Order: sequence, then C-alpha cells, then structure tokens
Amino acid sequence: MEIINKLEKNRLLAALISRLSNLLLYFIRSVIPATNSNTLVIISLHKLGDTVFTIPAIRRLIAINKDKRIVIFAFSDSIEIYKLAIENVDFKELNSKHFIFGNRISKPSARKSLKQEKPGEIYDLTGNIASASLILFSRAKLVGMSSKYFKAMYDIYIPIRNKPHLVDRYLDIANLAYPKNIEDRDAVFPVFLQSHKKILIHPFAGWHAKEWGLRNYIQLALQLSKDYEVEIIAPSKIIPDDIICEIHAQKIGICFTSTINELITEIKKCFVLISNDSGPIQIASLLGKPTFSIYGPTNPTFSVPLGKQHKFVNKNLKCSPKDSQYCFTHAGLYCPSNECMKIVDVKYVYTAFMNFVKELENQNA
Repeated sequence: MEIINKLEKNRLLAALISRLSNLLLYFIRSVIPATNSNTLVIISLHKLGDTVFTIPAIRRLIAINKDKRIVIFAFSDSIEIYKLAIENVDFKELNSKHFIFGNRISKPSARKSLKQEKPGEIYDLTGNIASASLILFSRAKLVGMSSKYFKAMYDIYIPIRNKPHLVDRYLDIANLAYPKNIEDRDAVFPVFLQSHKKILIHPFAGWHAKEWGLRNYIQLALQLSKDYEVEIIAPSKIIPDDIICEIHAQKIGICFTSTINELITEIKKCFVLISNDSGPIQIASLLGKPTFSIYGPTNPTFSVPLGKQHKFVNKNLKCSPKDSQYCFTHAGLYCPSNECMKIVDVKYVYTAFMNFVKELENQNA
C-alpha cells in the first residue's frame, strides 16, 4: 500500500500505469479457460486485527454456500483465530516461504497450493499485490476488492472502501455476489461479563507510533492494582530486563506469550483488556471480552470493536484523522513528535476507564 500511495502523488503516471496494468491483466485473464468446481476459496492474508474484521464476511459466505466445500488460505496465526469462530471449512496455511519481496509477491509454491484445490470461485478478502499475484493465473471466478491497478483481473470487483468500519470493507465483498440475501451484518460479537475482575493490559501495537507507552501503562497498572487484579501481558523478549524487575518490584503481575494460542489463553482469563489500537483488542472482542483502547494516529471509527461494551479514549489534534483511517503521517510512521499519544495522560485514562468499569458492573448487576 505504501508503494501505491507514493504512486498516487503523480496522477498522470498513476493513470498511465493503471491503464497499462489493466490491459495486461485483462489479456491474461481472457486466455485462461474457466473451470467448474464446487470448491470456494477465500484468500485472507492479514495480521491479527484484520483477521477478526473478516469473520462476519466469511460467516456470510459460508451461510450462503452451504452446498460448497470452502477453503481459507491464511497465515498460521490467522488460522488459529478463525478456528475460534468458524466451522465446517478447510484451511491452507501460507507463510513467508511462499512469498518474496517482503511478502509482496507470491511464489510458484503458493500458486501451486491454490491450484491443487481446484477452486470454482475465489473471494479475495486481502486486496493487495500479494493476493493478486496468488490468484491471477487461477481458472476460478475471481471476486474481490483491490486497487484500481488490479481491477481488470476480477470477474466481480469493488474498490477498497475508504470509509468506516473495517468490518464493512470485507462485508462489501460478500455483498458483491450475494446482495441482501441474508440479514444485515452480524459484526457485534456477544460479550460475556465474568465476576472475576482481572484486568489485562497489553502495552504494544503493530508499530511504535500507535503505542501509548510502556511507562504510562505501568503507572496505570499501579493505580488500578489498588482495587483490581492487574496483569501486563507482552510478547516474549520485548520488555528490557530492568523494566521487568521494576514491574515485579511494584508487585504488578506480568506474563509473556510466544504463540498466538498463548495470547488467546491469557485473554480468556481476563475481565477486560486494555491496549492500543492493536490485534489483541480485536481478539478480545471476538472472545467476548470488554475492551478499552487508547487511540492516537489512527481513527477509532474504523477499527474500535463494535458494541457498547467497548470504549476508547483519544485526544484530537488538528492533524488527527477525521474522515480517513490514518493521519497524514501514515498513522504516525513519519510523525516527528507523536504528540497525539503524548498528551494522553494517565489520570485522564484512569478516570475514563473507571467510569467504563462502573458501566460494565451495572450491566452485570
């Protein structure tokens, strides 16, 4: 997506490349004979958060295609997440060995794995060059979203949605072939409030600019630990030893995970999860846990879990994203100050979270 964003700055060049690429793709697809098969393949090459966002769309496709064999191509962590919510499908695992150029282009081994399934239809829920290179030479009917540079390869195509919510981005694809055939989106995962009040804090995110800061989370944990059991959870070897010693000295619980299933197990034990705009927040939502998120350079209307048991806090600046998913610095990647996160103080977060907990307790009364 970064390459495409840079290309879009030169409109004339972008239009020329779009025209040429689509002419080439149209020719390639026109000489590939169609196939007739009862197998439907879903391509979902995502990280943790977007994996959860695709689940309502996949459930819709499964509900409508009960007479078909459905195979989901995904990364290993995504498959473990899908197993929590999706039944009666087969999975095909892909990994970095199946791609080149930083997971951007599929290798022949990935395309061979797809060909072996003999799909009649392919639904591309990824919409980037990795999925496009994977499915281009398939004989199946192609349905999906992508940038304008790849639209000619799809039999049924929709541009990538740039309005909230991200769940709807993937539901758009399911609705392409099956509009209004079933009820509107079932994207609000049910929440199960438990009496054990363990608060789990995950201080990290996909990139540093989305993180409120480990020190802030430690201070928040200290205040919350006066009334609740609090535990910080983090990937192994990400927190320096001196800070781990400091956390232990403050008598705050801490645990480390090295696999997606370990993360899932720990989230299942908590009453509520506190984190940044991150994958664990979405997993917690899927598992029926209330969530409390801290936002900065990303727009919560795109990604905050749906439902009244999920809250967020942020501080809006002039540069904060209003209608777009990310701020103009590409979600803080090129921001020199990360001011939107720095101005969110511990007292503000603590007060907002305690009010949220009271709301949850009233619901559970």
